Amino acid sequence: MTRNDDPYAGQDAVDREASTLAGEEHVTSAQGRLILLWLIVLIPLAYGVFNTIEKSLALF
Repeated sequence: MTRNDDPYAGQDAVDREASTLAGEEHVTSAQGRLILLWLIVLIPLAYGVFNTIEKSLALF
C-alpha cells in the first residue's frame, strides 16, 4: 500500500489506535468502486426478481 492509499494518513499513532478501537473502518477507493459496481448489478437484479415474483403470484 502506498502512502497515498493509507486511510490513516495524517494521524499519529494514538489517533490510529483510538479509531481502530472505536471500530471505525476506512473505505479505500478500490472498495468504493467495488461497492458501486455491485450496486449497479444488484439493483436491476432485485427489480427483476421482484417483478417475477409479483407476476407469478397471479398463478396462485
